[in-house]
Amino acid sequence: MNQHLNNIMRRHTPFNEEEIQRILNELVVETFPKKTVLLKQGEIATNCYFVLKGCIRQFTINDDGKEVTIDYTYLK
Repeated sequence: MNQHLNNIMRRHTPFNEEEIQRILNELVVETFPKKTVLLKQGEIATNCYFVLKGCIRQFTINDDGKEVTIDYTYLK
C-alpha cells in the first residue's frame, strides 16, 4: 500500500523522495465502511486523508437542509 501511495505522491506532489518517506513513515492506513463521514460541515480538519480505493463524496447542506454534492470521486 505504501508503494502505491509513494508512486502517487511522486507524480502529484512537489515532495522529494526523503520528504515522501518521512510522510509515509507517519501514515496510518485505515479502512472505513460505506457512508462514513470523515468531516462534518463546520468542523476543522485535523487529519489528511488519501483515498486509495473506493469512492468519496464531498457535499454541503444548503439553506433548505438538502445535501448538495460538490465532488464525487471513484478509485479502483
